[in-house]
Amino acid sequence: AAKMLRRLSQCHDNICASVSFRSGHPWQMVSGGLDGKIVHWNYNKVRPLATFHTTKTPAKTGQMVNPRFVYSVACDSTGQR
Repeated sequence: AAKMLRRLSQCHDNICASVSFRSGHPWQMVSGGLDGKIVHWNYNKVRPLATFHTTKTPAKTGQMVNPRFVYSVACDSTGQR
């Protein structure tokens, strides 16, 4: 049976849709959610290292856009990107 190791819940306001672990960087991962946030985590210390908000919009343009949900995140095999 699967065992929960950590609960990282302080950054996402909605469902976390995707997680990617950084190769070569122990205890680091990136998550993306339906709240439009991409979060870089230190999951050993259970704290975010950086948060990016894809839902922030520039000056009001009067245009409507689809919600910027983050369905998938990925890190390359080197862990650099």
